[in-house]
Amino acid sequence: MSCRICGSSFFHFYLDKIISLVYYRLIPIPTGVESINFLISYPVILSSFILTALFADWHSSRIPNRLTITFTVLGLIQKLIEGITAGGMLKGLDGMFFSLAQGVLVITLLSVLFVLRGLGAGDIKLYGVIGIYKGFKFSIVVFAAGIIICALNIIIGIITGRIKPGDRIRMMPSTAAAYMIIIVFKGGVV
Repeated sequence: MSCRICGSSFFHFYLDKIISLVYYRLIPIPTGVESINFLISYPVILSSFILTALFADWHSSRIPNRLTITFTVLGLIQKLIEGITAGGMLKGLDGMFFSLAQGVLVITLLSVLFVLRGLGAGDIKLYGVIGIYKGFKFSIVVFAAGIIICALNIIIGIITGRIKPGDRIRMMPSTAAAYMIIIVFKGGVV
């Protein structure tokens, strides 16, 4: 599937659709000064990333590097702006590098699963981006909840005959479900 305007691949087309759905239909946009803070807030950016990654993974069984790099840069810019508004340029740079270090730590820890062929590289980068936005602890909690949901999905799939030994299991739908469940149980605040 490609974009009717520019002819680019699936994910440019759906990225535009998902962002417009999130911004204009699902979440009311505040007006005035609050709108700037709303548009750069991490729940909106992170939720857009997870939904876009879900659709990309569902369509092509991979999470494109272009997507993870884009949202990584957006997360770092958001952390920089957040720090600058809180206490100046030095605080902004400190927050940006601290967030980057948390994302790198998540990627480093989960790389062991990639080497063991237990997790795809796109999934690891996804958790790294979550680590940049929300920190190491939140990213690991989403990972653990995603593993539990994925295990339940596998058990149900084996019982019903949908999943056979040797089938490749996608982790992204379980991750998206885990992220949404955590949002609901935390009272809607990511």
